[in-house]
Amino acid sequence: MYLCLSNLIATMGLFQNLTTRPNIYLDVYLVSVKIGNKIRLKPLEGQNVASSYFVDCSRSIRKHYPIGTIFQSDVRLVHPKNRKPYLQVIHRNNLERAIDFLEHNIILQRSQII
Repeated sequence: MYLCLSNLIATMGLFQNLTTRPNIYLDVYLVSVKIGNKIRLKPLEGQNVASSYFVDCSRSIRKHYPIGTIFQSDVRLVHPKNRKPYLQVIHRNNLERAIDFLEHNIILQRSQII
């Protein structure tokens, strides 16, 4: 029996609500900021995702780089029950600095060493 791919996707319910409310954002630029005593990640302004969200990722990676470092990662929007929505890095332990902001990140790294 032969099924068309679009029929298969429709019958399996895949990609439901992707057009109305996407949950995954690719190649998002994130910047580390200090809020209180915590180092947090937030999306940079001017992207498809709101910059008001906090980003969940590995704490050791956030502490390893200076504040203001810019990362690039794929993130998903999480809607927990009775809490504010937040973004979560898809590969939590594989967060890397953004190549597009290499010069910015090198300057930050050098200023922290001196």
